[in-house]
Amino acid sequence: MNEAQQLLEMRGQRNIGDDRFVGALTQKWSRMLTGVNHPNPKTAQHLRGCLAMLYENTQDHVKSITEDTLSTNVGSILKFIFPMLRNLFPTMIAPYIASVQPMSQPIGAAFYLDNKYGDTKGNVTANDSMHLSFNKYYTSEFVDYELKVASTSVDGTKTTWNDSTNAVQRQPFKWLPLRSYQDVGSAVYAVKLYYTSGGSLITLTDDGAGSLKDTAGATRGTINYTTGAWTLVAAAAPTAATPIYATYFYNSELIANTEAPAVSGSLYASTNQVAKVPTAGLDINYVELRAIENKLSMNWSIEAAEDLKAMQGEDAEAELVAANSAEIGLEIDRWIIDDMIANASHAASWAYGPAFGGANVQSEMQSIRTLLTMISSVSAKIHSVGKRRPANFLVVPPSIGALLDQLTTHSDYSGPGPMMVKPNSVSGVAVDYGIQMLGILSNKYTIYQDPYMDESKILVGYKGQSWLDAGYVYAPYQLLKATGTFTDPEDFRHKKGLWTRYAKKMLRPAYYGVINVSGVPTVTTT
Repeated sequence: MNEAQQLLEMRGQRNIGDDRFVGALTQKWSRMLTGVNHPNPKTAQHLRGCLAMLYENTQDHVKSITEDTLSTNVGSILKFIFPMLRNLFPTMIAPYIASVQPMSQPIGAAFYLDNKYGDTKGNVTANDSMHLSFNKYYTSEFVDYELKVASTSVDGTKTTWNDSTNAVQRQPFKWLPLRSYQDVGSAVYAVKLYYTSGGSLITLTDDGAGSLKDTAGATRGTINYTTGAWTLVAAAAPTAATPIYATYFYNSELIANTEAPAVSGSLYASTNQVAKVPTAGLDINYVELRAIENKLSMNWSIEAAEDLKAMQGEDAEAELVAANSAEIGLEIDRWIIDDMIANASHAASWAYGPAFGGANVQSEMQSIRTLLTMISSVSAKIHSVGKRRPANFLVVPPSIGALLDQLTTHSDYSGPGPMMVKPNSVSGVAVDYGIQMLGILSNKYTIYQDPYMDESKILVGYKGQSWLDAGYVYAPYQLLKATGTFTDPEDFRHKKGLWTRYAKKMLRPAYYGVINVSGVPTVTTT
């Protein structure tokens, strides 16, 4: 057994993140992956890997069919399901706006990437997300506002903090050894202690010899650069329920020769002092997924099938499978879009309002351009809160698509590109309905038009280039399955069933925003 075969035999333990396993599957099913493309090569490779995993899951389903039903079911799968997988998956919107993570079993997990801070340092707490809790001082020697005395320990009357009075309430300086006061031109090293008293901020500064002095030059405390121990005798009591903080620099060049003090005595009982370089880690988070099902039963008359074959040369069964599998895919797409809208973290409002007279004259184009400003504002909020990148896709109803189409003459909008191109249909009649790609807006946003979408909503979202960098996951287990076809003697109709098994999950609502729209032109249908 070669390496590729060994990898495939272990598929029950594998997922889309295993490059070697997915590569072996992609090679195995390469003949059925021709034409699955995307402008981004990494995304194209991921889509082919997802489809290969779905082919493999379908093959496993074929192997599990009992001998009693093997001939009819396998014939249906070989005739329809494998080709329909190739047709259906690339035309769904899910691979373009969500992370697709096929499951090899009905119970699995969705993974997403997060970079974590490894240490508590100043305002950073260990295991905080580096993107959501960014701190510009983390890799420097500077420690910003490290807590020395918690607000709950400041009663408004105590003026002294030392070993004999309240050692337990004090936290020694964590990052060692401390740098004493020094002005080197490019930086001023200094230990500073801060607290509030009488409505004013009091600052004590290290003098370079271990004394903490106030602005008048009076000594109000001490600092030990090696152990991080400190004392304070305030001129006036710190304000009740306010903390005492410190900022300082540690000497990263001396950490190899420095040992943090051993835990001894009350002063060090609740501390974790270190002499090292701060660390960071890569955290692959996951959530459990369980497959759910969508099912559809089809039936058609013997006469209709015979007439269609005789007059048009078309296979009624193939037409029904093509149309109804597209219906299942569209329902999944719609569910994903509605989930994103319902759970989006950001919301804004926009009203279409050209005015052709009066004091506030605004042309139709000017009004549409105000929508571009609103889209950019929501995109910026996704960037600032999500801490990844600005938004890069929109899902719009037809009424908004019609307005954006007016921008084609103003270089703000370009027509459809190579994404979501419908492949050749398995049946004689191509199924070409549902969500469509409209084009690119402002050279930044890919626009998809959903004819079933609420006319008063615009979905603004972000999806990264990596399958781990998305706010929503779609995890197909069996993208499409079919029963055998049989003829019911009671009504002389052919009958067949289709179903899909998949999971879905919102991971990061901060990646999505909704614009609530009003005042758009309406067209009455008679």
